[in-house]
Amino acid sequence: MRRNGFTLLELLVALAIFALVAALTSGALYRTIMIKQKLTQQSDRLNDLQETFTLFTQDLENTAVELVGTNIEVKFKRNGISNPMSAEKRSTQATISWSCKHGALIRHGINDRVLISGLNKCNFAYLKLNRQQVDTWSSTERQALPIALHLTLGLPHQGAISWLFIIPTGLYAY
Repeated sequence: MRRNGFTLLELLVALAIFALVAALTSGALYRTIMIKQKLTQQSDRLNDLQETFTLFTQDLENTAVELVGTNIEVKFKRNGISNPMSAEKRSTQATISWSCKHGALIRHGINDRVLISGLNKCNFAYLKLNRQQVDTWSSTERQALPIALHLTLGLPHQGAISWLFIIPTGLYAY
């Protein structure tokens, strides 16, 4: 006798194999999506850190003559603000400040921007000519600028990042 189809047992076995393969691949797909999300978050965080480092370096390399700071804010005048062909009647100096407020590192000045958020630690320290680190700075005649600025950022799940930024006008003034 000739059969024109599958038996119920054959269909059930095929369906069980399909369900097992689907379960395995859906778990792998879910893990892949979660890993992609974490990598995207970490990549965005790294981009934010690189941008912060670059902006801070540029600001400090162009620091003019005075700097005032505490452990949560630093304020200074910087040179190098473009004024192409002196199109506007304004200075090429600008007052820039960086602050640690509400778990974020913020740059105030030309454009106010939150550069990094979600910090559990953020503070500034200043390096004197004698290499002593202090928590506050006020420009004086004796030493208008520190020779370096120390920035510490605490990132959840990554730990602390500590940068020491040399201030050329402070380092070479003496």
